[in-house]
Amino acid sequence: MHQSIGKILPSDGFLVQESPPLTYEHYQALYQLYQPIIGAKSVAVYMTLNTQVLHTKTRTHHHLMQTMNLSLDEWYDARIKCEAIGLIQTYKEKNADVDLYYYRLLKPSTAFEFLQDDLLSQMLYHHVGQPKYQELLERIEQTKNLSLDQKDDITKPFTDIFSVVDPISVPKPSADSNESTSSIDIDVSIDWDWLKKVLEDRMLPSDIIFSQENNTLIKQMTALYRLDTNQLEKALQWAIDENHSLNRTEFKTACLDLTTMSEESPKEVNKREKIKDRSSSKEKTKQERFIDQMETITPKELLEDLSNGSQASTQDLKMIASIMEQQGLTPGVMNVLIHYVMLKTDMKLTKSYLEKIASHWSRKNVKTVHQAMTLAKSEHKKYQQWTHQPKKSYYNSKAKKEVVPEWFKNQKTNSAKQSKQTDDSSQDVTDLLKSFEEQKTQK
Repeated sequence: MHQSIGKILPSDGFLVQESPPLTYEHYQALYQLYQPIIGAKSVAVYMTLNTQVLHTKTRTHHHLMQTMNLSLDEWYDARIKCEAIGLIQTYKEKNADVDLYYYRLLKPSTAFEFLQDDLLSQMLYHHVGQPKYQELLERIEQTKNLSLDQKDDITKPFTDIFSVVDPISVPKPSADSNESTSSIDIDVSIDWDWLKKVLEDRMLPSDIIFSQENNTLIKQMTALYRLDTNQLEKALQWAIDENHSLNRTEFKTACLDLTTMSEESPKEVNKREKIKDRSSSKEKTKQERFIDQMETITPKELLEDLSNGSQASTQDLKMIASIMEQQGLTPGVMNVLIHYVMLKTDMKLTKSYLEKIASHWSRKNVKTVHQAMTLAKSEHKKYQQWTHQPKKSYYNSKAKKEVVPEWFKNQKTNSAKQSKQTDDSSQDVTDLLKSFEEQKTQK
């Protein structure tokens, strides 16, 4: 079922509210920079709506379909790409008979503005490749020309339409200003409080690092590479320079690297329950410090700590992530399980043993580190028995007969006879001695 079904009908009306004046530079940007990303049909939709601005009478979408020779599905796909990339804003007014759409056309970026935008330039590079992109870059370098409601906004955000499968690190033209001119609406979920806490724990100036300009870049890279908060935390740490500021180029490179690594390292093993609280000055017991460690470290980090800093294998990480997902264990509880199993099994991670204990903890509804530790202590004897259970043998001992040479059989037979004769002789000697002793006693 196509996504346009139930959202728009050919009989629905439309009006174009605004149409910005376009210059030669805007046309060049549309056809050379926007079109490789959104396609010719989307550019045609934008240009066709641009011609409808003088019409004050409501027309139907069927008129647009006939004018452009497109089906309703094709027209809808082309329109939402224009919305996602920041060329069209769409507003909808519901009426009793038919719905009415209001289209506001936004001015496209100029070529230089487009290439200065981190997100747009990244997408263009991905679609046209390095040679074509470099050619455009050199051409724009020669001519730097910077320029700059009462309805429900139902414009499609970037993240609903686009995603990059094979991200690529992209060069940008030099500029007098690093300000981004992106007009694309980025709808992503980022735990800013968490990230600020992480930076402050490392005595880094979060207010400077999370400037408006950097926040825009962070949101763009998060949307483009589908990063979670833990991956963002790592990318930020890698990209902060010696002056405690964010190196934007290094940050984009780190995001690229994390995206490449994400398939090998499951997200579950990089999660932690909470950030370590450094503000508390209260002296803690050994058990309290251990609980803090289990809660503030990721399963991947714990596994590497227990392996003396060696990198955790992809197989172990996938196994841990699978168990966490299947049994619904929190990162802290999984840490206790890893710690317990490795110490009790000579630093080995046996999947069947892990799964058996994890299943038991899941049935017991273990949700906290303290609960996991308590249960591990109380059930220790049972868990130890699980490690020593004999394995069933599925082989029939009578099914396989040992094949030996004939001479070996004869040798065994002769040896057996000699052994029997020796035993008989020994028995005879014993009987003689016994008889001799009896006779001696009688005398």
